[in-house]
Amino acid sequence: MTACASSIDQIRVPSGTPVIVSEHEAIWDDLSRPCRSVRSADLVVMFRGYTGQRSFRRTRARAAVKRPGLLRLEGMAPFGAPAFILVARSDHATLLLPRERQVVRDASASDLLYFLSGLSLEPDDVHALLTGCVIQDGVSLSARAYGDDWVAVDLSGGATVYSRRSAINPVISIGTLGDLVVEYSEHVRGLPRKLRIQTVAASSPTDLTIELSQVNVNIEINPEAFEASVPATFSPVAFDDFRLQSPTEDRSLATDGER
Repeated sequence: MTACASSIDQIRVPSGTPVIVSEHEAIWDDLSRPCRSVRSADLVVMFRGYTGQRSFRRTRARAAVKRPGLLRLEGMAPFGAPAFILVARSDHATLLLPRERQVVRDASASDLLYFLSGLSLEPDDVHALLTGCVIQDGVSLSARAYGDDWVAVDLSGGATVYSRRSAINPVISIGTLGDLVVEYSEHVRGLPRKLRIQTVAASSPTDLTIELSQVNVNIEINPEAFEASVPATFSPVAFDDFRLQSPTEDRSLATDGER
């Protein structure tokens, strides 16, 4: 395990004895209005952290998301060709590696995203996480209050969101989905600019910090951005043959057994 994993600062999810709150639909409607309104977004993503034995270097990428199920992620470099270009739809995905002149076509979007970031997500999952809704098209099921500090709303699909009750402009500050816990901060007009994502799976702990900048929402994105244009000079490579060579991974922190 990496050194940072052993000293992880866990995201604290509100706990204690809650009180049922009846107006859960109105609370969720208010909290989720900013993120539910995002149909498309173009932004710069910077992430770093680790998952299990894998450490990710500070990586900047230009991202574009559009509902339903469209994603483009392009690794930014100080000079030269992009480190990678991922184009993903809900039914297929393509990863281009311009520097190696290679292309991976035989893996799912969730496999390729795990390869690049340590998070196994579909394109719509990325959209929901980055905009702060946690889950796509969530429907409120119930709500509960933790004293005067927090309110939690349980959603369809197994997600829960938490918001500070005392805030002047309440926003979604924490969300949980499966074994994922995400903490949102630095909101602008209700949308987060910083995320911290952890997993509660002890076998493969994850701790990623994601910062968003140059965020443009509900703009027209050229449909060609979500089409993979593969140069004739690129060679196909099987995902299983390439999966240990992620362009985002910091191999200098590999364990002795991995070298």
